[in-house]
Amino acid sequence: MLAILTLACGSPPADRPAPANDVPRARLMSPVQIAAGAPALFDAADSFDPDGALVAWRFVFGDGSAASDVGVPRAWHAFAAEGLFEVGLTVRDDQGAEARARQTVRVAASTLACESDTDCVGEGGSICHGGACAWTGGGLD
Repeated sequence: MLAILTLACGSPPADRPAPANDVPRARLMSPVQIAAGAPALFDAADSFDPDGALVAWRFVFGDGSAASDVGVPRAWHAFAAEGLFEVGLTVRDDQGAEARARQTVRVAASTLACESDTDCVGEGGSICHGGACAWTGGGLD
């Protein structure tokens, strides 16, 4: 009887493929310039996953310190020495997809302080965030 139904109705429908996972978007806010030894906030709260949720944030500070794997989108870090450091962020979504962002931080004798965005005009598109000029944006993937 199954053969008769198959002949009459044709093949059963093929399984539909699961929808593709949309990759997350990594966004990192970091200070433009921070004083050596001063704690700085690195903020990935604007990162998001368009079709799910972010489950992990990994910050790499570029100064030889251990990476910071945190379950929240913010991390504090103090650089011991002056110089330019590339800070990297990797976010992972609930389906295992990852996205990355990076910013260059200048560590100097003092922090580049501000009271408004106009104080940061000479810093190539940075904004005033928490009293310091900060870079915002960008994913690499």
